[in-house]
Amino acid sequence: MFDGLIHEVGERSGLGDKTAELLAALLAIVFDERLGGIAGLLAKIRQHGGSEATTGWVGNPQAAAVDPRVLDGALGPETLPLLAGRLNAPVAIVANAAATLLPALIGHLTPGGRLPVSVPTAVAGYLVRFPSLESATSPRARRHDATALPRSYWLRWGLLLASVLVLGHCVAHHFGGHFAAAPTTTAEAGRPAAGASARIRP
Repeated sequence: MFDGLIHEVGERSGLGDKTAELLAALLAIVFDERLGGIAGLLAKIRQHGGSEATTGWVGNPQAAAVDPRVLDGALGPETLPLLAGRLNAPVAIVANAAATLLPALIGHLTPGGRLPVSVPTAVAGYLVRFPSLESATSPRARRHDATALPRSYWLRWGLLLASVLVLGHCVAHHFGGHFAAAPTTTAEAGRPAAGASARIRP
């Protein structure tokens, strides 16, 4: 059902074979009842400045792409980076591919301008083939998925933590040795030297 669309968008955007996984994630968003399905998603896109673009989506598999910034606002600023992390692809490439895929997807899913009342069999097949991204688009995953953060973020904080631990160990070792030696030095200072006692004795 979507093979031609996947191939076309994959080549045009540079996302390649990962386009199929992105398509599965977008299908999960489209049919998420918590978001209101297709009608709810279209309403969100219109609220974020895509009112003119969405008028030609329903029933039109050749619908033009939407501005990625509009899509980012409608889906939430964390969704596209999360998907990019799961796909191990640059956010800009994923955003452009999604902005092209989504209008065409809605056009394919609404033949004759009719909104689907249930998940079509062909769509369910894609969700089964690519289940990892289906769950990634849920609100809970968007809040907690660590892959939404770039690897450089964790590397930077990991190095900082390691530096703090090493510094703390060095400081503890230095002052610990100093304090341990102090009592012995004090005791010896109050004890007269053996040679001195012999000279004072008559």
